[in-house]
Amino acid sequence: MKFRLIYLIAFLIISLFAIKYWDFSEKYSEIRFEKITPTIGLDQLINVDKRQINYLNSLYYKNEFIGFNAIVKNHYVTVTKIGENIKKINILPISKKPINHGVIGLPPSDINDVIARYIDFSLLFPNGDNLSCHTDGVIVKTFDSHFKEIVFNASNIDFLFDTEQNRKYFGYVGIRQISSVSFVCFDEDLFLINVHPLKGNSFRSLHEIFAIN
Repeated sequence: MKFRLIYLIAFLIISLFAIKYWDFSEKYSEIRFEKITPTIGLDQLINVDKRQINYLNSLYYKNEFIGFNAIVKNHYVTVTKIGENIKKINILPISKKPINHGVIGLPPSDINDVIARYIDFSLLFPNGDNLSCHTDGVIVKTFDSHFKEIVFNASNIDFLFDTEQNRKYFGYVGIRQISSVSFVCFDEDLFLINVHPLKGNSFRSLHEIFAIN
């Protein structure tokens, strides 16, 4: 009887992992990068000269555009849509307490894509107005002119939408280095912009690259 109970518990645990893996695989298979110009460009999000932007690819989930990768002035830029119907975003105080989300990161799209994005596809897209931020590193600097940008030195930074209906996770994980993440609302959609320097170059924030005052 005791061994039957152990086998039953083991079977239930394995079944649970199998269901989660199948669910992730199904959602993961609906992600794709396409080497086309994005439908919403960086110049629309932050009003900069589009001639300075070299688009690499666009990111889609199912058939919906959710971001792109680009190179701007020796910096690698990834843009990801993570929220809808957001008129104002309230970024809560940054915490070092980790959040256990169990979400797997997206694969790199090229050799310079060294900071992986992870997205909780269980519900796209949330429309909460409170965003918690957690990191294992240190915040170096923040900018608040026109949009909020956080410069951090860390190997991961996590974000959590905590609404009445659900908890939605998004974040970045990779090698420890200085990079930044910016929060930009466009047509009531929330986009996160990650910037890190290409190998051999010094870091500049998005505000510094485009001299945004």
